[in-house]
Amino acid sequence: MAIEIQRLSLIVSTTIIIGCCSSVLASNAPKWQGWYQAGLDAFAANNYGLAEKNFLFAYDEAQKFGPNDLRLAKTMKELANLYCVRGQFPKAETWLERELRIKEKALGSENSEVIALVANLDRFYLLHGKLDKGDRLAKLMDKYADKVLQENSIEKSRANSTQYLELAANLDSLGHIYKGKGKWAEAQSFYEKAMKLRERGLPAQHMAQVSSNDNLADLYEKQGKHKEAQIYYTKALNLAEKILDPKRSEVISHMNSLAKVDISLGHYKEAEALYKRALTMLEKSKGTKSGLIGTCSFELASLYIKQGKFASAEPLLKRALLIAEAGNGPSHYSLLPIIDNYAGVLEKIRHMNEANKMRARLRSISGF
Repeated sequence: MAIEIQRLSLIVSTTIIIGCCSSVLASNAPKWQGWYQAGLDAFAANNYGLAEKNFLFAYDEAQKFGPNDLRLAKTMKELANLYCVRGQFPKAETWLERELRIKEKALGSENSEVIALVANLDRFYLLHGKLDKGDRLAKLMDKYADKVLQENSIEKSRANSTQYLELAANLDSLGHIYKGKGKWAEAQSFYEKAMKLRERGLPAQHMAQVSSNDNLADLYEKQGKHKEAQIYYTKALNLAEKILDPKRSEVISHMNSLAKVDISLGHYKEAEALYKRALTMLEKSKGTKSGLIGTCSFELASLYIKQGKFASAEPLLKRALLIAEAGNGPSHYSLLPIIDNYAGVLEKIRHMNEANKMRARLRSISGF
């Protein structure tokens, strides 16, 4: 009987302790929420000093929930954002790392939210000169992408398309950073895996597929690999024309990108055909005075100049100049490359009086 009484006393005591802890946690929640929201409000009002104070109070309250509570991580995230905005990057780094550790423990290392946070921290490292740390996380992202691609069928990928598209976007962002640093192999790996994820998670005709082809084309172009760039720019243009109205400015932009690569390869006829097709489409959709028509006319004129076809270039430059003047005024700096090329063409076709006027106008605008 005495033993039973002792057991009952222990159960009652434990229940009281748990109940007290629950009450404490419950009482802490409104305090944390209040300080957290006050921090958000001050942050939105650009009152960074008050935001920091409120977030730190929220952090103190969140610690009472336990070391792996997601509210603690949520507060750390806002502190990191605040310190980034204020340019206090060492402080931001500390909070970002701590947020990641908590979320890894709470959610697991392969949770999509955790993977997104790894990518975010990786971008932070790479953009702030912490290349060793950045490279380590980049390798983890690369391995994780490989694992996803190996383990998941196309059907499963499409069933979880949002998760895979988010991963693809994060891989692209890392590819952009590595491309900017001239690390071509790393950028290519990220871009290619992002493309494969999109191919699995999306229909064949989707603008995200266009972006993937553009990313690889631009990467190859920056390396001077024009043949490879031409392949991907062609794919991007073909997809864009199937998905969008052919007269949309995005389609024209893809034509221009492909034409420039064709010029680099010496494929002048192909480039000329693209520019002429673009001009025809623009004239039908936007009228004869669109800024895009001016740009396209200038590009085609530049191609003719490159080939020594000055008589063909002259009316295109005249048109480009008239459109630029209508849009920016007669003395804007944006007119300088058009006037310079126009003056040179006029000299080549022996229209010297007009050429001299253009040269004088060039000096007037440039101040030289």
